[in-house]
Amino acid sequence: MATQRVQSYVLTFTGAAQRLSDAYTVTTVGGSDDVPIENLILQPDGANAAACFFGSSSAVSASVYGFSLAAGNAGVPPLPFILGLPVARIRLSDLWVLGTSTQKLHIMLVSY
Repeated sequence: MATQRVQSYVLTFTGAAQRLSDAYTVTTVGGSDDVPIENLILQPDGANAAACFFGSSSAVSASVYGFSLAAGNAGVPPLPFILGLPVARIRLSDLWVLGTSTQKLHIMLVSY
């Protein structure tokens, strides 16, 4: 299990649905990096030319999603999405994302 409570990652999109935990070194669901999180901040890279979509399964798409983050504008990233979970405990492996191939998502989390 990771010992540092605040961690940051960058996930490079493949163009297919991916678990957010694909940003980890150990990508196994429930593996040593896949820790319960307390707070989560997500922000697409400023160079992203398209929106990205988040959901709870690999069926996430541009028309079936829980929320989306807008594309960057002329190199300026959109406002980040911030999720606080003071009681519920989820893992990055619980969340799926779809983004255009080679674009990047910046992830910062606080683990329990």
